[in-house]
Amino acid sequence: MEHFCIIANSDKENAGRVTEHIREFLLRSGKHCVVTENRPKSPGHYTNVHEVPADAECVIVVGGDGTLIQAAVDLKDRDVMLVGVNLGTLGFLTEVEEQGMDAALRRLLQDDFRVERRMMMKGTVECLDGSSYHEYSLNDIIISRSGFCGMILVKVYLNGDLIDTFDGDGVIVCTPTGSTGYNLSAGGPVMAPQSRMFTITPICPHSLNKRSFVVSAQDEVTLEMCRRKEGDEAVLSFDGRLKKEILVGERVHIEIAKQETKLIRLTDLSFFDILRSKLNK
Repeated sequence: MEHFCIIANSDKENAGRVTEHIREFLLRSGKHCVVTENRPKSPGHYTNVHEVPADAECVIVVGGDGTLIQAAVDLKDRDVMLVGVNLGTLGFLTEVEEQGMDAALRRLLQDDFRVERRMMMKGTVECLDGSSYHEYSLNDIIISRSGFCGMILVKVYLNGDLIDTFDGDGVIVCTPTGSTGYNLSAGGPVMAPQSRMFTITPICPHSLNKRSFVVSAQDEVTLEMCRRKEGDEAVLSFDGRLKKEILVGERVHIEIAKQETKLIRLTDLSFFDILRSKLNK
């Protein structure tokens, strides 16, 4: 590869220093490199895709998993590979640590890596006024209670058939990539990252017999916000970055996206090696 772009999260401590180190390393190696920022935007961050050169073959993301997820969604229509340098906490996706950065960059320039293709989701929201909109997600799509609201009621459909009704704090629909995030904290299963499945997990359900469902990514999952009592308030979020109010009676149709995220893996550790090391800290 000859053409690189670095996306840096300026909110992260040491991001500027690490970014400059990577840029100089690539330039000394005779490569082309452009630097841009993962910019703050209410309520999260975004990547200006117009600043990523059309000939970029690899995007190096300096930040945490959230920065990489945001960049992946923003660049979903670009045929680029992504690799993450971890300045966050866990770093499931941003596997390159600062202390091993030079060795990882050498492997990258020697094409000594593998590429994982991660599925993405598309969520289409049917609004009460007859309009609709859609957003994309690499990790999860969630309906959760908002403000001082108590429990909420969410109906879950699979290909139009009702499979369950969850009474609690909300519902998570996640990809295999997102299975190690909020889904795992809510008691959902971990899925191998390159599988093609959705997991549907209730958040703090008000019943001991409510459990997760794992379904094929070829299916369509629909979440319907229902009325439990007057004053119910809920929020719909995509990867935790884009949050919008969802009203009683509105629906979210979730399906596999045509786009994929291509993640570069530079270590010899398996997904389960990483899982054990991160979760046992």
